[in-house]
Amino acid sequence: MAEMNGFDADKHETPSFETVKPGWYTCVATESDIKETKKGDGDYYEFVLEIQDGPFKGKKVWARLTRTNPNSAAEEIGASQLAAFCQAVGVPRPKRTEELHYKAVEVKIANRKYNEETYEDVKGFRAVAGTSKRDAPSDERSETTKSKPW
Repeated sequence: MAEMNGFDADKHETPSFETVKPGWYTCVATESDIKETKKGDGDYYEFVLEIQDGPFKGKKVWARLTRTNPNSAAEEIGASQLAAFCQAVGVPRPKRTEELHYKAVEVKIANRKYNEETYEDVKGFRAVAGTSKRDAPSDERSETTKSKPW
């Protein structure tokens, strides 16, 4: 049996599992990776996006953008989505996915049903109001904290 050392659940917030309602939300990417498809015949960029304001502040949603796929149309859709993300944050030619982290971007979220559950789908990206491709928010953290967002 494991010791709990006086843990008090009343002192901690419990996560909300409420589905994000469809709409546009200001988010920042906090993590990213390239993952293999379930079939093993392609891969995709996966970005973890954290909502920055409103009733869903702090909630995370996942954008999965096709990178390679036997279906060339799927690759083109993924490339278009990635281009919209890059342009919205002012990084048109990133060398690494981390260059897109911690830059505010508006994300269009839709809902879809699967196995009687409702899930969030990221459907689009645009620059935060008042910014453009050239003056999108930048990562202003110091050099010593850039690799550690905490």
